Amino acid sequence: MPLGDYQWFEATRDYVRIKFVNTLNIDTLINSNFRLFKDANYNLEIDAGEEVSDPFKDIIQSRDYSSISRILTLWWDNPPPAGDYILDVSNLRSFVGTILDDFQISITWKLESATPGDTMLGIIPPDRTPSEVEDYSIKSPGWTVEETVDTTTEGTAITILDVAPPISTHHYLDPQANEGRIDILFSSPIAMNYLTSKYFALSRKPVKKGLAQWEALETPIISDVTSSIISVYLPAAEASLDSATPIYSYGLSDEEVATHEFFLEQYKYRLIVSKAIGI
Repeated sequence: MPLGDYQWFEATRDYVRIKFVNTLNIDTLINSNFRLFKDANYNLEIDAGEEVSDPFKDIIQSRDYSSISRILTLWWDNPPPAGDYILDVSNLRSFVGTILDDFQISITWKLESATPGDTMLGIIPPDRTPSEVEDYSIKSPGWTVEETVDTTTEGTAITILDVAPPISTHHYLDPQANEGRIDILFSSPIAMNYLTSKYFALSRKPVKKGLAQWEALETPIISDVTSSIISVYLPAAEASLDSATPIYSYGLSDEEVATHEFFLEQYKYRLIVSKAIGI
């Protein structure tokens, strides 16, 4: 799947919603990067066509985009009449600065009568397989952030806005959760010199009867100077941390990621984020 592609989309009378393959740099989520054209007049070769003027409300990143689910919601402001349209998506970047491929989504509006005298716009979204959640009866969440960031140098407050995989009441963590990494969305970009295990300490321990010690995991911590997201990568299950060539998901293709396990079954994970980090 190309970097700029999407997993699915849906459109209702209120919004168009897109599930992206990659976590996006929120600075590139601006209305001019999401243009709607009449399908019959759209021509990618010459970038010409009859464009729908201001179809969506202004994008508010904190409201309209979730870094955990990678879903963007475009709220209709001036929804078009029924018909065939092309949503042209361009100039996006991933949260680590990679330029994503442009792509187009074909949208066909269907008129449906919800109630007498009421007309509703909508399309049938592509089939999606519901995710299955298994419970292995671990007595506490599969992973946690033990310490959040609330102060930095010079009195500038940095807070954690979002994390992936999400911290919830689910006890079982899927071995391929979030493609083998932990993403943390901060309120401001973090200075590169803080991206070490001294400030982001990841550890794991087995879930069993009796005492178990936390095992420190030395893993890559990656971000981009313009991004507010840092990523902590876990080694693949079959790769020893003492190995000279441990395997991480950022070096694998989508197909290869699907063949590896990163979050081990019957293990708990925790990430301690230091309050001393700065911008």
